[in-house]
Amino acid sequence: MEVTPTASGRTLKVADSTQYAFDAAGRLLALRDLAGNRTTL
Repeated sequence: MEVTPTASGRTLKVADSTQYAFDAAGRLLALRDLAGNRTTL
């Protein structure tokens, strides 16, 4: 698991390469799977 700071918050990357994007308040904004498919909330 890896957390990376971004301009708008943080990105969490887990072992299966799924990425979760969070805003500065910690709310989940989007996720991206290994195939590059992105779901924005």
